[in-house]
Amino acid sequence: MSEMDLKTIYQKRFNRQQAFRRNMWSVLCKEYLQSLFPLECTVAEIGAGYCEFINSIQAAKKNCS
Repeated sequence: MSEMDLKTIYQKRFNRQQAFRRNMWSVLCKEYLQSLFPLECTVAEIGAGYCEFINSIQAAKKNCS
């Protein structure tokens, strides 16, 4: 297998996983978690990884680390 083949395989795999995580957090926040966070609150996400949660939740202030 060539280096180009491996690059293509990994790119497709991780792009799909990233899209899945982004969609999953969007649904979780919209359908359940948002009701726990008033819009005027401050939300901090510790150990955020790719920041899918913090990007999906609505809040007056956000902090991601």
